[in-house]
Amino acid sequence: MPKSDQPKPKKQYHHGNLRQALIDAGLELIAEGHGAQIDLRKVARKVGVSHTAPYRHFADRNELMAAIAEEGLRNLADKVHRKIETVPDDFLSKLEAFAREYVEFAIAHPQLMREMFSGINTDYDAHPTLRQALLYLFEPLVSTLKQSQAADEIAKTEYVHLTLIIWSMIHGFSALVVENYVIRKSLQGTEAIDNMVHLCVQTLYHGLARKDTL
Repeated sequence: MPKSDQPKPKKQYHHGNLRQALIDAGLELIAEGHGAQIDLRKVARKVGVSHTAPYRHFADRNELMAAIAEEGLRNLADKVHRKIETVPDDFLSKLEAFAREYVEFAIAHPQLMREMFSGINTDYDAHPTLRQALLYLFEPLVSTLKQSQAADEIAKTEYVHLTLIIWSMIHGFSALVVENYVIRKSLQGTEAIDNMVHLCVQTLYHGLARKDTL
């Protein structure tokens, strides 16, 4: 057999950060719609390492899925932080920036969003860095809430509860756009989704704002 016709050996992983490579392989599998089937053997095969190699970094599938969820949260959080820094320094502008980035990320990465917030696959109490990533996501929103409360712009309800209310609306809307065919069909196009995000934020804000500020 001529040398040029000989089969090429399978490319193997030889360098760098194996842990990150395994996480990246998991992210690719999720994007391909195989989140439920992910295990350590599958990511090892995708990276090109032995099936025992992942155990140097992850004790089991749960640890791998927690690391993947953390990567997703930090990617989303980075987008939120960058966006919020570019908008005017008032509560309504920052709230809408947060909402837009969150919804856009959910639409772009629906499979990953399911894994990021699935209690089945990820236990926030068991994974401190995963919890830290979640808190990092909400840092700019919490900071804006506290500043706006100090300025008497919005109601002085416990900020943790307000954060949960805001998250519930934004995450709920994101889930409906991604998961519900009727909603998705009625909101075709970026402009329609942007308009709905704006309406959600305006409705939420005027429910939170002090009545004498309206």
